[in-house]
Amino acid sequence: PEVGVGGHSVLGHLIPGLMGRARRLSAGQHVTETDGVYKSDIYGYVCLINDEISVIDPIWISPDFVSAYFIFFPQIGAQRLPDATWVQAGLKRRSIDQGIQSDAIARLWHEVVDRREKGAFLIAQGQLVIPGKEGKIQYSFSPKKRPGQLLDDGSIDFHERNGVIAVTKDQLLAEVIPPTQGQNGFDLNGNETIARDGQEKHVGVGDHVRVVLKDNKQHLLFSQIDGNVHLSGNTLTIKEVLMIQGDLDYDLGNVDAGKDIVISGSVRAGFEVKAAGDILIGGVAEQGAVISAQGDVVVTRGILGDSTKVMAMGDVETKFVQNSSVMARGDIRVGSYVLNAT
Repeated sequence: PEVGVGGHSVLGHLIPGLMGRARRLSAGQHVTETDGVYKSDIYGYVCLINDEISVIDPIWISPDFVSAYFIFFPQIGAQRLPDATWVQAGLKRRSIDQGIQSDAIARLWHEVVDRREKGAFLIAQGQLVIPGKEGKIQYSFSPKKRPGQLLDDGSIDFHERNGVIAVTKDQLLAEVIPPTQGQNGFDLNGNETIARDGQEKHVGVGDHVRVVLKDNKQHLLFSQIDGNVHLSGNTLTIKEVLMIQGDLDYDLGNVDAGKDIVISGSVRAGFEVKAAGDILIGGVAEQGAVISAQGDVVVTRGILGDSTKVMAMGDVETKFVQNSSVMARGDIRVGSYVLNAT
């Protein structure tokens, strides 16, 4: 600071000159100060904030310490373009001794000499970790059950429900693809980074499903019979199907089957149907009918009668329920109306 020049007031009184305020820079990162002279310790970008002068390292390292980049900004005034030895020294200062891209560093000067835009240039690269692929199950059918399509008259088209998936004997059902091992990597110091292996996917094997081992790793699942596919949780089962053309009435009597049951017509008054799987009825369940399934029940046209009972361990779908009792462990979907029903 310097002493200001004095003056005089209008009355002739002397006004002494004041001493200027002292200012001092503080040396920030990568700056050394000696006797008021500040010098940069590295090649980089100067930064002045609140009387602190520092130099920003142009080498940026990714948080996982696997990649290093030279960050270029267009410079004001005389260009100080990167020399390969300066960049190499910057890497050494950061303890980077693996994966150095010497050719890329040698080209840096030519890359930025006439550049007018900021940019990032890779100058060192470790080995990225490659995680293992997850195991998976590829089904030959769509395993997701859908609500049946609601028709204009309130009935349900159970063909759109994906609840009945017919297969033939020896048909391929699913392929269990094993996971792969991850590939380890290393960072810019040569430290190994461990990759995660993929996780196995398991499928349970129920009745009438045959397993074939392929290449000592991959499993193929085939149907042993003609029937319907059931996927409960992650267990695959094939159930036999009892097809009844027309109505269930005095010609057949009550039915109790350890399989799926498909009735194209109706269950007439007073008759009972029990199944270890699903029950699909194309018509109605009349007065006094009793329908019980370990799986789902679909009654396309409706359920009626004050002594009619429908019970399912899965879902129940129908057009209407009138005066009847319906119980399901899953969902009950009614397309049109419910009247005086439990």
